[in-house]
Amino acid sequence: MKVFNSGLEVWLYDEQNLTPVRESGAMAAFMSGDDSKMKALFRAGQVVGYSLYQDDELRVGVIVGPPLTSDELSVAHWLKPQTAFLRLPSGRLCIESNDALRFGEEEPGDEGAVVTVPPGDYGVTLYRIDHEALEREDREWQGPQEVVVLTPGGSPGDAAEDFLPFELLRDTSWVGAYRVEGKKFEGLIWFPDYWETFAVNLDRAAAERLGLAKGQYLRITAPETGLSFLTVFAPSWDEGRKLALPTGKPPEYAYGAINPMSDWNGAEAFTCRREIAGTAIKAAHKNIWLPVTVEVLDLPLAQPPARIRGPLIHDAGKRVFFGATLAERTYFDQDKQFLTARLMSRVPDVPWGEPMELAAALAKVDAAYASFGLQPLGDFSFDVTTPRGAQEYTNRLYGGLPDMFGVIWGSVATFVFFYFSRLANGRWVLTGAIPQNLAQAIERTRPQHLSVRGADGSLEKVFAAHREHLQSLDSPAETVPTTLEAMVKLYEDYLVKALD
Repeated sequence: MKVFNSGLEVWLYDEQNLTPVRESGAMAAFMSGDDSKMKALFRAGQVVGYSLYQDDELRVGVIVGPPLTSDELSVAHWLKPQTAFLRLPSGRLCIESNDALRFGEEEPGDEGAVVTVPPGDYGVTLYRIDHEALEREDREWQGPQEVVVLTPGGSPGDAAEDFLPFELLRDTSWVGAYRVEGKKFEGLIWFPDYWETFAVNLDRAAAERLGLAKGQYLRITAPETGLSFLTVFAPSWDEGRKLALPTGKPPEYAYGAINPMSDWNGAEAFTCRREIAGTAIKAAHKNIWLPVTVEVLDLPLAQPPARIRGPLIHDAGKRVFFGATLAERTYFDQDKQFLTARLMSRVPDVPWGEPMELAAALAKVDAAYASFGLQPLGDFSFDVTTPRGAQEYTNRLYGGLPDMFGVIWGSVATFVFFYFSRLANGRWVLTGAIPQNLAQAIERTRPQHLSVRGADGSLEKVFAAHREHLQSLDSPAETVPTTLEAMVKLYEDYLVKALD
């Protein structure tokens, strides 16, 4: 049985109970944050709800009879079964996703399924496929993702108090299962994915015994995978990603911090992000604890990268502007697809999926701007205060037109294109390659100082949109300076009005 689904809940109930469940007001209360009425329906056996791991199409099997035997379950791997109570007075079992739910707040856009069974009270046993275990064995499962077994003779004592939660098959036997001798740790490692992350059962107590400090380099070796990871220890991932990469490019490099593991009731582990990943983890090594060795390396502590600053351009007091070379920044070194995604549909000849270096991206933008009269005047860097501290921006300015100039905003996870003009009344006009709702949000912060619009499509179309934007306003644009220093001073006026 298949049902369209785009949510994370599944609902089971008898069709005869549809009207009383709808009229109970339980769903309206539930959507408002009050789950007491819904829990009362669960306890009464009028509804059974269970949560999903992700929003895939529902593929549910229904069986009437005793719970499944070990032989019957041997065809696949299953998570721990969950139980509930369900009354089916008409024997018409409704299985509905949020999209198909008929007792919800809105009319359903899709249809659920109805399965006919003998009327009666049932104990419900829910079996779910353990995809992690199947993946380790390189097996695919084409059958139902969940099996609902209805066992006649259920009673309110079997009722679930709440949604049956999705619970991965986890145990905590790995907690504390390690040995520390001097600067060496022997324990367990877990790979939840192919490329991105891993976790070691190294907790705070072990870290203290190893004498770990921020910036300490570790060699983490998982023999069964054949991989060894140069890893830096940090208080958090945010702090770890700020540390400079080691000299030379190691084939595998990660940063990590000790964090609570939500899948294991908050037990601590050293969770790591693979910043440089040269080899994928095999399916057989995923989602299983494997032996690991961690060695503390006798290397200087990792430090934040040295600030690369050119000559002083302008000291505005709150902000100081330095000469810079945007192409030399390392903002995007660890995600070669980032710039590809930013440039697709903006400039010609950017194939999907191909990595792009910053210098190549700038060359494409330079060529696009040149086609309508804008040339790079130079790059400059400055700091912007954020809730996480100062963040460096390195921007490129484009001049050559009397009433407007172009800017690339460059920083970590930022590569955005804008056209600027300052009006004679001092108000700034911005048109950017951003969604219109974001442009409106920016303008709302300082409407007296900013007029902001977003535009879709190529940089040429955004350029045309800026021309239309200018023409729609009742004040002429000021003449744009022609030197980098004068342009930076003008840009500081924008920053004052936009940020200060």
